[in-house]
Amino acid sequence: MTALNGGPAANKANSLAQFLLGLPNEVGKAVQNANPNSLRWRTWSAYARDRWQVTPNLTVNYGVRWEYYPFATADHGGVKLFDPSTGNVLIGGFGNTPLDDSVDVGHGQFLPRLGIAYRWGSKMVIRTGYGMSADSNNWRFFRNNYPATTNSDVNGATAFTPAASLTGERLAPYPNLTAGIPFVALPDIRSGVILVPNGVGPGNTVPFKFRRGYVHSYNLTLQREFAGFVAEAAYVGT
Repeated sequence: MTALNGGPAANKANSLAQFLLGLPNEVGKAVQNANPNSLRWRTWSAYARDRWQVTPNLTVNYGVRWEYYPFATADHGGVKLFDPSTGNVLIGGFGNTPLDDSVDVGHGQFLPRLGIAYRWGSKMVIRTGYGMSADSNNWRFFRNNYPATTNSDVNGATAFTPAASLTGERLAPYPNLTAGIPFVALPDIRSGVILVPNGVGPGNTVPFKFRRGYVHSYNLTLQREFAGFVAEAAYVGT
């Protein structure tokens, strides 16, 4: 029994009744506004290496890799990027917003490599190596940013007030409920800067001075021959 037919006022115990009546206290939906909804990104890289036979027993391999990850673009302009300092979303390539949303990704990363092998006598070899790698994560997490897709989330006025009537019936004591999930108007993106409306998730963002992460990897290996067999012990760290 609920308040609709003389029962107690709305409370947490009425959750099942709200569900059966189609009166949830939170509703939302996702709408794809761009077709196709996809991103484009590129990676530029170059690598140089050399090997130096220092002595008959000592070999050194060394090199450096350069990697550059330009900011992503979309099929229609640039990335939709949320600016938390203003509460706005920047639409790359529209209005006065540049195609890269003014995100500075730097000039790439130089990533060194080094390997050393030393033969200690005729039956033992010591090897060690070090390498630095860039975080190769691409920009795919911007794909569904608002307004490429609109993810709405509408709550009731209080914790116990329905947000909408999914059955379309506007029953007392909530006669003015929206029938169905409330519609979120699509913005005009031609200015290149839009304000995020209430109840809409703006999506992901990055610092406007973006610096890509990296990983250090290193290892030390000892190999020893024993009666025609080879034993190996190694330490590997990241």
